[in-house]
Amino acid sequence: MATFLECLDNNLQIPSGSWKKKENQIIYFKWLGKKLKYNKPEDWYNISSTIIKKNLGRSVLKYIGILQEFIIQLFPEKNLYPWKFKKVPPNYWKKLENHVKFFNSLKTEYKTNEDFYKLTKKKIYDEGGGGLLHSYYDNTPRKFIEKMIPNYEFLPWKFTRTTR
Repeated sequence: MATFLECLDNNLQIPSGSWKKKENQIIYFKWLGKKLKYNKPEDWYNISSTIIKKNLGRSVLKYIGILQEFIIQLFPEKNLYPWKFKKVPPNYWKKLENHVKFFNSLKTEYKTNEDFYKLTKKKIYDEGGGGLLHSYYDNTPRKFIEKMIPNYEFLPWKFTRTTR
């Protein structure tokens, strides 16, 4: 009988019950990453259930839970962010702690509070926070920044005004 990996490599039928095993799920995603030539961590942000279904993985989706969270747990050394995927996990932005995580990822570019005046809507969308900004901050970077840095008195007119 062929191993799980041999079934994938040779496009053979996957034995019944194989997808339930965590080890086979890991084998599958590592195999898929090689097949798709995912060489950089950021490549995983392109993964989708459609891609998985087109690559022998339809059944694995029943067992892995939320795709983005599974990928992040599978490759912890890659420092992947949920908001960089094409879709964030369901209800992800409902938790304030996730707003803070997103904000903290931006802080590397903005060293001082004054620097945050330059943060634009386009930048937030480009970094994967469009859903957050739209759903919780009226699509306004100023409101987001004021929520994340509550003990600083920002001057509203100093924020950069741009359209997306």
